[in-house]
Amino acid sequence: MKVEVPLFQEVQYFHPLVYAIVGIVALVPVATGLPAASLVGLLVVTGITLLLLRMKTTVYTGYILIEFGWFHLIRFRISLSEVNSCQPTSYRPIRQFGGWGIRWGQWEGKKAWAYTTRGNKAVVLFTAKRTILLGTSRPELLSRVINTLLQKSGYCPDKAY
Repeated sequence: MKVEVPLFQEVQYFHPLVYAIVGIVALVPVATGLPAASLVGLLVVTGITLLLLRMKTTVYTGYILIEFGWFHLIRFRISLSEVNSCQPTSYRPIRQFGGWGIRWGQWEGKKAWAYTTRGNKAVVLFTAKRTILLGTSRPELLSRVINTLLQKSGYCPDKAY
């Protein structure tokens, strides 16, 4: 059995203020005497929300894997054969995407998906069908790893990086 070795891996968490807000929102109904049935539902929703506040980006030889949550409840796999190019970038999360998380918005006049947790640094991936921003604290390194794989694999033989 062949084991794939990650060429890049980064785990990011949302800002601690997000965890505090979720906790306060969960406690307010408890303090106001919410009925038990509603309280159970609220605690389940709060628990699921807290479980999703983590993003892991892993680059393997042939694909990029983005996972949200402690137990990888939400996963996105992007084949490098789909990627035409990529570059590090800065963006405005609130203005362009309405915040952090899994978002649909605008990047340089194009519709784009953003997978982010915090900050304003990302790598933008250009494919034939879509534009994708991957939030990262190390955009230059992530971009270099992806572009090196694109060159070595021949997915983008005409591109100069």
